[in-house]
Amino acid sequence: MKEALVELASWYEEGLIHPESLTFGWNDWWNAYLRDSVGMWYHQPRRLSEMNTALRQAGVADANMWPIAPPVGPKGLSGTANEGQPWATFFGKNGNLELCIEILNYTYTQEFFLACGGRNDVYYPSQRTLNEKGWPKFYSYEEMLADPNYEERRTEVLYSMLYTGWCIENPNMTNTWPDRELAEYVKKQFQNTLSPAQVVGNELADTYAVTSSKPVPVPADAKYFTRLQDKFREIASRIVSGRGDADATWNEWLDYYAKNGGPEIEKEVNELFPL
Repeated sequence: MKEALVELASWYEEGLIHPESLTFGWNDWWNAYLRDSVGMWYHQPRRLSEMNTALRQAGVADANMWPIAPPVGPKGLSGTANEGQPWATFFGKNGNLELCIEILNYTYTQEFFLACGGRNDVYYPSQRTLNEKGWPKFYSYEEMLADPNYEERRTEVLYSMLYTGWCIENPNMTNTWPDRELAEYVKKQFQNTLSPAQVVGNELADTYAVTSSKPVPVPADAKYFTRLQDKFREIASRIVSGRGDADATWNEWLDYYAKNGGPEIEKEVNELFPL
């Protein structure tokens, strides 16, 4: 992790990124999670091909970012979002809560996917033409980098009136579809969006996903997570923005983690998800 932050620091120095996302406030999301009103996980990059293309255009050779699938949240929903925050939060005081959930759930169904021609995924836009079975086709990794129609189509879908949280980068989203051939086809379409390096990255991420993909908070989270998350945001921001010595700053984090519940969280997570 320290090495990854140091690498991000070099990007920051070149003006490619800003670490403000690392200081995003988590307390509201975390409190909603503890109230069992929203699902949450800790990482899921979005708009992968677009980000990779932008990085290459900025001069970063062989730029690659990759996703790993998030778990199902406490309410049985899965979505995708930047920064790890939930894609959508519903609060009961707003009224019509059950109807909101019903509508959101419908956007993840096979029926909705076919009815909108695959245009429910704004980050991976479907092509204008369907395949021989009438199923949506998505741009492959090579097509996203080279086909001039890709960016035009993505912009068109981005500014359409249809916007949902469904995304082909999360293979779990087709698990409940009745047409299993269609479900496998969609998963294959996503695999076609990945570069060889991203495939390797997925395998690496899945290897270390245990502590970052627990579907429910362990008891120690309620006591320690918020403080640890706040401290980590501070440490990450300092390293990425080049303030101070990276090794000394990282050692400060390790010391804080060890003294403020980190080992207790690890113990409970390992009991919940034994390796």
